[in-house]
Amino acid sequence: MERYLRLQLHADELLLARLGRDAQLSCESGQLWLASNRNNKDIVLNAGEQHAIGAGHVLIEGQGELRFSGEELDIRPYYQSLMRNQR
Repeated sequence: MERYLRLQLHADELLLARLGRDAQLSCESGQLWLASNRNNKDIVLNAGEQHAIGAGHVLIEGQGELRFSGEELDIRPYYQSLMRNQR
């Protein structure tokens, strides 16, 4: 059974996630930029595009809806706002 985690990323946020297993990342809407410790190239995904990500750390920036999917997901997401002095 495939499992998934869907998240909304806003323009002033970064998402840092630790993946315990390989996963597929889909850009459902918007545009996302990602970098990971398993791939030495930066990746840009537009709406409708997807990319396989190996276990490890991934940094995602952009704006839109994203979806991690896989048979067994082990994801620990951490959001970080880029806005300073926000309450």
